[in-house]
Amino acid sequence: MSKLYDAIKKIENNKNQKEEIPFAKQRKRDEKTKKRLIILSLLVSIFVLSGLFIVVGLKHNKPIGVDREKKSKTVAVKSVAVKKIVKPKKADNSVKVEREKESVDKVKVEKIAKAESKLKQRKIYNTSITKNKTNNIAVKKKEEKRQDKKLTTNVSKKQKPTISVAELVRIAENGSDREAISAYKRLIEIFPDNLDLYNNLAVRYMDIGEYDKAAEILRKALSVGDSADIRLNYTLALVKLRKLKEAKEEIKTINIEKINDKKLYYALISILSSHP
Repeated sequence: MSKLYDAIKKIENNKNQKEEIPFAKQRKRDEKTKKRLIILSLLVSIFVLSGLFIVVGLKHNKPIGVDREKKSKTVAVKSVAVKKIVKPKKADNSVKVEREKESVDKVKVEKIAKAESKLKQRKIYNTSITKNKTNNIAVKKKEEKRQDKKLTTNVSKKQKPTISVAELVRIAENGSDREAISAYKRLIEIFPDNLDLYNNLAVRYMDIGEYDKAAEILRKALSVGDSADIRLNYTLALVKLRKLKEAKEEIKTINIEKINDKKLYYALISILSSHP
């Protein structure tokens, strides 16, 4: 029995060994295939890299050594050119200085010319302004004369006035300076002996600043008749015209008691006394 048992065990062991052998062979085969694949991948990568280097070299078509030689040559050429350019610069310093001076002189001359042109333009502008002012004054005087001619019709003593006296009085009291002056002139033509009309006309001229005309009208009034107020206004016109000697002589003839505006009288006395 023991022999049979041993024989059976041997047979079973042989079967187990036979079953394990194919599995070991498969493992060995798998390891060999893996090694072959790794080697193939390395070879492929080497071929690919070498192909890339070849392509890059073909694009440039220049080996690295040749480029370095050419670069060194270009550097040498540049240095030689710089040396050639530097030499004339050192020699032409005086020429440069002269050119700079000439440019500065030109700039100064241009500035002076511009300044002179501006001054000329200003002078021309000022002369044009003065001419315009004189022309405007002449035009104003002509217009005033025209207005006087329009408002004052040459009415003789025999002719009857075209405008009523009431309207002339209303214009003289309520109208503008020019209208009032023309109205007072018409009223004086109608009433030549009325001293108040002369006085009011002179006051209107003084309001405008025409003291010469005011003095003439007051002289005419004094030739017609004597009045303290007219003499006072006549002295005022003389003071405004800077005729102080005549004003001093005229103020001595005034009767203070007959004056309506005594403040004006004393003011004129103070002015005349301050100017000996």
